[in-house]
Amino acid sequence: MLTSIREKTQGIIAAFIVTIVVIPFALWGINSYFEGGSTSLVAKGGGVEISQRVFRNVLDRYRGRVTPDQWENPVFRIQLLESMIAENLVVRDIDDQGYRIGDKELARYIRSLPNFKRNNAFDPELYKTTLRAQRVSVREFEQQARSDLVLDQVQSAYRDSVIVTRDEENRLLALVTQKRSAKYTLIEPERFLSRIKLDENKIREYYEANKARFMTEEKVRIEYLILSAEDLAKDYRPTEEELRALYEEDPDKRFVKPEKRRVSHILIEVGSDGEEQKALEKARSIIKQLKAGKSFAALAKKYSADPGSAGKGGDLGFIAPGLMEPVFETAARKLKKGQISEPVRSRYGYHIIKLTDYKPEVRVPYRKVRPELVKLLQQQKGEQRFFDLSEQFYNTVYEYPDSLKPAAEALDLKPRKSGWFGRSGGEGIAAQQKVVLAAFSTDVLELGRNSEALEIDDTTLVSLRVIGHKKPEQKPLAQVRGEIEDILKREEAGVRARALRDAVLAAVEKEQNFDKVIRTKGLRLKKTGLVTRAGGKDVNPRLLQAVFKAPRPAGGTPVFGSVELGPQGYAVYALTRVQEGDPAKAGPELKERIRELLSQHRGPEYYQNYRTALRKQAEVRIFSENF
Repeated sequence: MLTSIREKTQGIIAAFIVTIVVIPFALWGINSYFEGGSTSLVAKGGGVEISQRVFRNVLDRYRGRVTPDQWENPVFRIQLLESMIAENLVVRDIDDQGYRIGDKELARYIRSLPNFKRNNAFDPELYKTTLRAQRVSVREFEQQARSDLVLDQVQSAYRDSVIVTRDEENRLLALVTQKRSAKYTLIEPERFLSRIKLDENKIREYYEANKARFMTEEKVRIEYLILSAEDLAKDYRPTEEELRALYEEDPDKRFVKPEKRRVSHILIEVGSDGEEQKALEKARSIIKQLKAGKSFAALAKKYSADPGSAGKGGDLGFIAPGLMEPVFETAARKLKKGQISEPVRSRYGYHIIKLTDYKPEVRVPYRKVRPELVKLLQQQKGEQRFFDLSEQFYNTVYEYPDSLKPAAEALDLKPRKSGWFGRSGGEGIAAQQKVVLAAFSTDVLELGRNSEALEIDDTTLVSLRVIGHKKPEQKPLAQVRGEIEDILKREEAGVRARALRDAVLAAVEKEQNFDKVIRTKGLRLKKTGLVTRAGGKDVNPRLLQAVFKAPRPAGGTPVFGSVELGPQGYAVYALTRVQEGDPAKAGPELKERIRELLSQHRGPEYYQNYRTALRKQAEVRIFSENF
């Protein structure tokens, strides 16, 4: 049974799984799949064991991200499990090959993650409290991060190992730069609408046969609780002592305007290794001229190899820290205003540096930054309070599923109520897709329970319950008559447009005279001009795609065809000319994009082949009864 399901899984579900399966790895890492704690397994073999608990934890992360029908679908679950197995096998193989992530690299990665930053700087306390709120230990998270980084390195290796040959590049360039021209006519259903008369019986028959289509929208109202760092921050009033302490600490120098140095330089390039001494002597010679009173700006214009600054007398403006190479900045910091450095060697050559202006570091007065200090402290305290209360919020709405009152009282939260909204959402809290999906879920709508704690963002949790439900009701015919008339008219207009399309196409293929047939049928003749696949002015993309899919005209005889344009009707075309693309005329930017396109396509393909090979070699047993 499982084999047949795998073989039949195609299209949307398979593509969807490929896309979303990266989410748990990105958020939780690979190691979470290796954890034990359950004797019931859903998969075992090839060095891989996936417990029922782990599988269900991963599956639960898709509640609200997929429809209830998709979530319950056994095909979806098989695809998710297969992806988990394949990634586990990859990680095992990587580990066997000796791939490792060092402590420094791991620390650099974690410090770069935005979830652990406050005011653009890594905050160790925020790091710990965020993980605690997610119920993940620091050790578990760092193990998971190591696995994710190793996996990313392997994927990058496959991506970077792609070799694109000149012949492959030229073939794709020839296709991309190929041009075609065609004549065409549009057959739009709109032209028939005014001529269509409807029979009353047809309107009634359509209404009776499609009653389910003419129902009022199902709607609900909800009561909900919000736990958010923003709300918690509003109630906090920092003292002057706290504000002063934050101002004095200021480890990130938020309230300091850094020093600024304006420099000019003369760059002497170094050619081959044998010219190193020659370049150095030239730089020293220029310094002698400067000490003799020659103008720095004049000598920079004459000798500097930096085209961006030479014309401005060597002026680089005020340089921010990190903008230049460290050796350059170190030399500039040692200079006083007006001083000139000795030759400074960088990878570009020898620099002669002059400090032309200096603005010292300035601390912004407390009174000016006090409002910002208040906001910073409120934000910090709000986030801290949120992380302290989040686990209690999770547990209380779960332990008391029949009411939000216990959670509201325990956390001092005020229940709120929404307006009516349907499955497409509404205003305010109902604009959140997670909230809408939860409100219409079986547990909440039919069983009357609280929803689980929904993570709206990193510092906002919501739980809800339904307090009002309007079931769909049948709309009377009089209310929907206009809608039915429009549907029937457009259906008939579509039939007439299709019939005219068939007649025009048959006529042009018989007479081989496109222009004459179009005139005879009272249609408008249009031309694409000579266009590439990228398109032309006012040319429908579907028509353009059909023209470029059509075979080449032979012996001067046009190739005729038609294409459906959706609500716009149909196009009948005559492909008249194909002009081959010339790779030699392609610019460097286009060539680079083509190489990137080929690499981006093949890199994931190589990695997927590697992953598939590991899966085929491994004998993994799946226990579907434990799903």
